[in-house]
Amino acid sequence: MRSCLSSTWGAALAVVLAWLYHCPAEAYTCIATTAPTHYATDCPAGSTCSPISCATGSFPSPSYMTPYASCNADGASWTYHYCDIACIATSAPTGYVGDCAAGQSCTGISCASGYYPFPYWASASTHCSQTAGDPFTYQYCGLGCAATPAPLGYVGDCPAGQDTCTAVTCASGFYNLNPSYAAPQARCHNMNSDYLPGDAYEYINCVASCTTFDCPSSLNLVKRSGTVYCATATCTYAECCTAAASLSCTQPSLPAGYVDFVSTTCATGYHGTALAVCASNGGTLQLFGCTVNQCYFPPSAAAPGYSPGPSCSSTGALTSECPGTQCASGYHGTPVLTCPFTYPGAYRLSGCTANQCTLSTIPSLYTARSGSCSSLTTVEDCQPRLSCAAGAVGTPTLQCTTNGGTFTLSGCTDPALTCTLPNPLTTGYSYRGSGCAGQLLPASCTGLSCATGYTGSVTLSCASSGATFTLSGCNANTCTLPSPITTGYTATSCSGQITAASCSVSCDSGYTGT
Repeated sequence: MRSCLSSTWGAALAVVLAWLYHCPAEAYTCIATTAPTHYATDCPAGSTCSPISCATGSFPSPSYMTPYASCNADGASWTYHYCDIACIATSAPTGYVGDCAAGQSCTGISCASGYYPFPYWASASTHCSQTAGDPFTYQYCGLGCAATPAPLGYVGDCPAGQDTCTAVTCASGFYNLNPSYAAPQARCHNMNSDYLPGDAYEYINCVASCTTFDCPSSLNLVKRSGTVYCATATCTYAECCTAAASLSCTQPSLPAGYVDFVSTTCATGYHGTALAVCASNGGTLQLFGCTVNQCYFPPSAAAPGYSPGPSCSSTGALTSECPGTQCASGYHGTPVLTCPFTYPGAYRLSGCTANQCTLSTIPSLYTARSGSCSSLTTVEDCQPRLSCAAGAVGTPTLQCTTNGGTFTLSGCTDPALTCTLPNPLTTGYSYRGSGCAGQLLPASCTGLSCATGYTGSVTLSCASSGATFTLSGCNANTCTLPSPITTGYTATSCSGQITAASCSVSCDSGYTGT
């Protein structure tokens, strides 16, 4: 045998360099080897086998590696390296146009109608990770802004699903701040780093003239830098109305929304410019200009994993708080909502994380790529790696109801296996018919539907002949309690979007019934 690398290299270094340069430390005589799956080159008997090519539909993985074959002992078979299927075929998710075929790259992707590049400088694209068998990741398309009514000072409502809204003018009593180069407009904050898809438009470039506000008679109209303010001759003022220097007022209790009686900054959760007015000597100092922030619950496409409380919704209703918000099914944690904006937008949500489960044992009707779901992972990560086994039909469906638990797998069935309906029928399902008695093929049993209070599509799975069908696909409806709750009733553990079974309702004191 001869050394692949110079004998002057140290033994340990030779091993490292041999791996880097795809060369065994010793040149062994190997047996002829047929190319395995993902490879196109058979290796002959001998001490060399190169170059190695990936089969059609397979690619170098990771993409920066060069495929090669190695043999580590006389009489051994060649071992092949670095060809795999790369990313699997992936259907375009919501917000995108363009499916991806299996491979390393996928081009020709665009944003669907009503969706726009997010951030604004990006273009719709896909990314294939270095883990073989992953789906393509679609990126850089977001929802346009939500329908937004014109705020104070503006005329012109803006429809949903656009990136700009130009049919905007200043209302009576307001004027264009910079008429020479900045027309009144409403912009969708695609260009803003804190923009969340589905936010409201931000209206800009209209400001109030001084007469819009009721300035005290002790204050005079002045004009500084092209903008009209209320002021006295002896003071400098930042906004329309403020206290005259010659007047003295008593301070009341500090109202909500204000930091103190001097600062022009509003308290956290409020927006505007804090203004103090002393209208008459010896009177009470008045504070105005700070308004509580209002937000709406974002659509599920923009913030999955959250279920809104009963006082807010995903239909665009503006609220200053949203008590009772919970993590949605399949998520865990404590939801945190913030509403930090000076214009109506979506609540910023945090605290809820997708559950992670394991799938250590794969039932015979399913197949999964090696190791793909054996450690803790999410439904989103595991689902694309599963498929029905040869001869089985259906679509694999995963559920991870408890963080750290085991995935529940359903959806694939052997069309040749026969099962019986469970008796009593699984909760959430209804059967109206006469053709499902005894041992049946899944396709032979019709008349099943979701029971009242449940929605979905019924799927039958038969794991082995003579067993009982597993029913899946129907989920309990979720609703919110009326706010305030109907007179005569009291409820516990019923906040947010919940199922009827998880909400405990009873008659209030002074009422009877069930």
